[in-house]
Amino acid sequence: LLILACFSLPYGYYRFLRVFVTVVSIWGIFVAINVENTIWLLVFLAAAVLFNPLFPIYLTKPVWRFFNIVAAIIFALSIFTLKRREID
Repeated sequence: LLILACFSLPYGYYRFLRVFVTVVSIWGIFVAINVENTIWLLVFLAAAVLFNPLFPIYLTKPVWRFFNIVAAIIFALSIFTLKRREID
């Protein structure tokens, strides 16, 4: 969804994207807390603040493209690097 946002789409798509990324970021915050990973906690917190739909941050289209690509890479990396803690 973040990569699609690099193209020219209706404004409603970007509003949906803000909500979606914020919800996923909040979920990531809870996962990071569960596995006690402070770095991922801060990364997801930053994403939630940047993409939040309640108090939007207004940036130019090229700047948003950059953040969308970076966020897409970060979310993809989190899938492979943010592991559940083994309970012994």
